[in-house]
Formats: sequence, C-alpha cells, structure tokens
Amino acid sequence: MSRNNRSVRIVFRILAAYILFQFFWWAFHIIQLHGEIRDMQLALAQSQETAELIRSTYTKKVWMVIGEGLVFVGLLLFGLWRIGTYLRKEAELARKERNFMLAVTHELKTPIATLRLFLDTLRTRDLPKEKSQDILSNSLNETHRLDHLVENILLSTRLENDDDLVKQRVDLSALLEKVGYNLAQLDGDMHKVTLDIDEKVAAFCDGNKMESVFINLIENALKYSPEGAEVTVSLKTNPQEVVVAVQDQGAGIPEEERERIFSKFYRIGNEDTRRSKGTGLGLYLVDRIINQHNGRIHIADRDGGGTIFTVAIPKI
Repeated sequence: MSRNNRSVRIVFRILAAYILFQFFWWAFHIIQLHGEIRDMQLALAQSQETAELIRSTYTKKVWMVIGEGLVFVGLLLFGLWRIGTYLRKEAELARKERNFMLAVTHELKTPIATLRLFLDTLRTRDLPKEKSQDILSNSLNETHRLDHLVENILLSTRLENDDDLVKQRVDLSALLEKVGYNLAQLDGDMHKVTLDIDEKVAAFCDGNKMESVFINLIENALKYSPEGAEVTVSLKTNPQEVVVAVQDQGAGIPEEERERIFSKFYRIGNEDTRRSKGTGLGLYLVDRIINQHNGRIHIADRDGGGTIFTVAIPKI
C-alpha cells in the first residue's frame, strides 16, 4: 500500500472513531439532562399520580433517545463500512495497476532490447546464413510477443467500453489448429504441444475474440508448465456447445485463487519477485469474452499435477 493510501485510511479511522465517540458522549449528556429534569419535576410533584406520570414520560424519552441512537449508529456504521470497502478497493486497484505497469514495462523493454541486439548483430557482423536465420526467427518471436501484448491491451480497452460482438459462422477447428500450431512453433522445443481437435466444428461467434481466447489459454499453459512438459489442447462438441480444454503440467492453482485470477491485472504473487511473464490481462480477457458469448469457464486439477481450463460456448 502506498504512503498516501495508508495516510487516508488512518485519517478515515480517526474521524470515524471521533464521530462515534462524540455521538455516545452527546447521547449520555442528553439522557443525563433528562434525568436532572425528571428529578426536579419529581421534587415539585404534588401527588403520587403526578410522580408516576413524570417517571413514565422520562422512561419513554430515554427509550426514544436509545432507539433513534441505535438507528443512527446503524446507518453510520453501514456508511463507514461502505466507505472503508471503497478505500480498500481503491488501494487494491492501485496495487494491481502498479503491478500492471511494472509488468508492461518489463514486457516491452525485454523484446525491444532483444530486437535491438539482434538487429545490431545482423548490421555489424558478417554471419553464416544459418546463424542469420536463427536470429531472424528469434526476432520474429519477439515481435509476436510485442504484438500480443499490444493486442491484449487494446482488446481490454474495447471490452471496458462494451465492445459489441461481430458474430458470424466460424470454423473453430481450423482456427484453434492454426493458433496451436503457431504457438508451438514460437515455443520451439520448450514444450510438447498436443492438439486433439475434432474436424469441422463451427459456431456462430466473434472469430477475432475467440482467437484471443485460444491464444491466451495456450500461452498461459505454456508459461506455467515446466520445460519439456506436455500441453494438451482439445476441441470437442456436443449438441448445444463447443468445448475447448487446455491442460498444462504446472504447479496448479490454489482453490482460493480460482475466482480471483479472472480479475483485471490480477496475478499470483508480487511483480517485483514474480519470474513468469505476463500482465494479468490474459485470463481477464478470456473471462470477459466467454461471458459475452454466454458461455462458461471451468477450472479443474489435472491428474498427475497441473490445471485444466475448460471453456464452452453455445453453437448458435
């Protein structure tokens, strides 16, 4: 939490405590004043009947003060709770945005520095053709990373502005096969990517956004799987839905984190110590796009370790 946020919360708590203290202090004085007036009236009472009337009136006023006070305190505590919740959310959002900026800075600087080094090498050295091809291939991989990062940021902005779906009949089998093949090529020999895709599976959906869903799910699986592990991507269909499942062999996702990972900018851990690449936008985009398609997302543990992400959207 930043120093400014911490100061605001401390001031808020002091003011809340002061308001509550002042309320109880004035309530005490009001009841005490009523008691003094009652004692004076009792001293001047001419009969027992008058004294009983004074005591009854005093009791009613005390209970009226207590009742109104409880309503006021209840409303005050509710208001303070809502304000406190808002401040906590603002602090959490500020933390996530800070992590996001750190991640974006790192994600932009790394491929740019790598591309600069590759291009400078090609410009200043006379390399064998095979070595030049390797450098060009790596350069293309880095440009893909930049393109994917920019596309995620732009898509996130469009979704925040309630970007409408552009639905048409899309061959999801061909689309997922293309995405899986391209990512496997970019990954090189780091992982084994296995595709289990039924042929000619189509749905009425937004093809560009579904491509983003496939890219983010598969990249997420590759990112969190150890080197040499297998990532399995499947596409199946039933009478109502198209179902895509991506299985990795990573460390898994704790049960308490499974709802939070779809929040914007959210990533497990702290950006200063986290080693894995990413900005916290990928799974947020997956969740928003699948919800736009009236679909569903399910997370399950994989036998032998890892996670299975399953997304399903209606065919129509």
